[in-house]
Amino acid sequence: MRKTIFILLLVLLVPQGSYALEPLPDSVFVRVIDIGQALCAVVVMPDNRYMIYDAGSPSAMKQIRSLIPEYSEIDLLVISHNDADHLRGVAQICSEYRVKRVLRTGRTPETVAARRADDALNAQIESGDCIDFNFSRNDIEILPGSTWNFGGAFVTIIFGLANAPDEWIDAYNLNVSEQNNIVSICVRVQYAGKSILFTGDTVGRKIGDESDVCIGAERAMVDWSHVINIESDVLIGQHHGADNASSLEFIREVNPQYVVFSAGHNSSYRHPRASTAMRFIDGLQLAPEQIFRTDFGDDEGEDEWDYGRIPGHRDPRDDDHVDILITSDGRLFVEYENPLNNSVN
Repeated sequence: MRKTIFILLLVLLVPQGSYALEPLPDSVFVRVIDIGQALCAVVVMPDNRYMIYDAGSPSAMKQIRSLIPEYSEIDLLVISHNDADHLRGVAQICSEYRVKRVLRTGRTPETVAARRADDALNAQIESGDCIDFNFSRNDIEILPGSTWNFGGAFVTIIFGLANAPDEWIDAYNLNVSEQNNIVSICVRVQYAGKSILFTGDTVGRKIGDESDVCIGAERAMVDWSHVINIESDVLIGQHHGADNASSLEFIREVNPQYVVFSAGHNSSYRHPRASTAMRFIDGLQLAPEQIFRTDFGDDEGEDEWDYGRIPGHRDPRDDDHVDILITSDGRLFVEYENPLNNSVN
């Protein structure tokens, strides 16, 4: 109710030029779906080519269906890693669409959600309908820099592992959760001279580290960046805005114009963290308006970034989708699916 009142008060204050985006012919359109503390992004590419990056909840299906027509094929499904909030919706996707290619870490599923996702994918793979690009397989080599061309949109593998290297586990004292996150598959979508970087729950810091620390997966991507370009106009921010990612060195190398955090109300996580957002604001000189979040208005206390906060508000799902549009002539637009929901003046 508070958010509704807040929105009504701000209707007259919406900046001119704020408008809803939609897929256009010969464009790339991305919707980061508001499914709470989880991640799912749909990528619509030219020639009716489709990619889904992560599938954190079956509740994403409403938006997926609105963007990918019934009986269409998913050209690429990327499952960044095995956390449930990145794959709970996989079984539903597989039941409604044919997945032509899946890119995944191949880590042994250790949860019910991961086993269900694995079973659904394996059924399509065994039927011969789906090619399994799996970092744990010895019979297929997946190299950073490998690229698919989908209707003129290029999807490049930037990073991914089957398991965390022992030297990282020892050097960074990685706990089980960090070991699972640090292998996250990162991909870059490039079209008409603009690009979007998807990063899953990748790790680049320990919580509370100084801002100049850069470790693990982010360190590797920075070190390889002279060979595999990570500079991107839009960054789908790491680990929902957690403090153990978005190291200053990494985000400077990416140098985004816009950042999108997929987050939801969860008082134990308090994502996106204020410390994380401030590295973009202080380190890259981004304005708060250039940082988007799928939990706009949320209030989880002082550790959470407070831009747009509505005191006492528990942000629901499905009201803060973030849309990205790259046109064929290289124009870039980033906006909330419903701009009236997400205005601060």
